[in-house]
Amino acid sequence: MFGEAQLRHTDVVIAGGGLAGSLAAAMLGRAGIDAILVDLHPVYPPDFRCEKLDSAQVKTLRLTGLADAVIAASTPDQTCWVARHGRLVEKLPGERQRGILYDTLVNTVRSQLPNRTEFVHAKVTDIATGAERQTVRLSTGEEIAARLVVLATGLNIGNTVGPLTFGWMMDHGAPRSVFLGSVFFMALTAVYGLFEERRGASRNPFPHVRGES
Repeated sequence: MFGEAQLRHTDVVIAGGGLAGSLAAAMLGRAGIDAILVDLHPVYPPDFRCEKLDSAQVKTLRLTGLADAVIAASTPDQTCWVARHGRLVEKLPGERQRGILYDTLVNTVRSQLPNRTEFVHAKVTDIATGAERQTVRLSTGEEIAARLVVLATGLNIGNTVGPLTFGWMMDHGAPRSVFLGSVFFMALTAVYGLFEERRGASRNPFPHVRGES
């Protein structure tokens, strides 16, 4: 613990307000769990990337209750052209998927945060762990005690090493290695996700909250 000055309490502190963090905050708030979302940007800044939502992803999104807002902010693809090796190989009919800028997606999800979920414009500078509660220190000097801290900063080795490694492969004329490397990292991520899901299945940090039957 850092000290009791300016210390307040909540169930969950989410460090990072990108898509993962904002979605987690929205879902926790809608489930009746007190959560605080912490991010440096009150409005997620423009980012040169976009997301594709196909029918299966939209179906999953509807389970969150956020689909209507996201769909309204997205753009349907009228026609999707699939090209390989410089040749058009397939034309898919429109309305099969939707596109949305990443920053628009994040800000749309943030707009769906319930009133009980607080957004704090700050940066997490330190975390002290404990047996029952974790204490988070913010760049504003404020401290928050929470039962659970979720790190959703997006900082990982894959985002740092991956582009450098794949760029080196392309420079050395090995595009097939790039493809195989991508498959390997995706498979590794899937295995890790399954491992974490199984490990966490027996641990519910919120025993008073039950899933829908």
